[in-house]
Amino acid sequence: MADDTYMPLVYMKQGGDEQVVASGGTITVEDGGSITLEVVADTTAANMANAGISSIANASSDLSTFILDAPAAGVSKYVSCDGTFGSTAIGYIDAGSGVSISSTQRYMTVKSAYAAMHFVGINTTSWMVAYAVGSTSSTGSTA
Repeated sequence: MADDTYMPLVYMKQGGDEQVVASGGTITVEDGGSITLEVVADTTAANMANAGISSIANASSDLSTFILDAPAAGVSKYVSCDGTFGSTAIGYIDAGSGVSISSTQRYMTVKSAYAAMHFVGINTTSWMVAYAVGSTSSTGSTA
């Protein structure tokens, strides 16, 4: 007879389309193992999906604006910048009209090569910056 009290903290949902790690659960990747994440390479003036991981690059010397799609509550978005950005501010991440980053700001200014950001959707009109290095939030213009 099955043990009705047994509930694993890591399990596959019925149908097999989703792996769940419940509170207290963990995934361990042992030596020789790996996890592959799909990373979207966005280029100048690209729209970035509101979830997942994006790697942005700017091959030109002009300021570039990357549009971040509107958030959804609880959604995480990770953005990393590659070394082609150089060492000065040459890019913006724009949350779009009517959407804020960190309560009152609309833009993240990318200030250095290898900048990285983690955004978390608070609701459909607000992103919270959970982590940022090499970038700052601002109300500045992208023009």
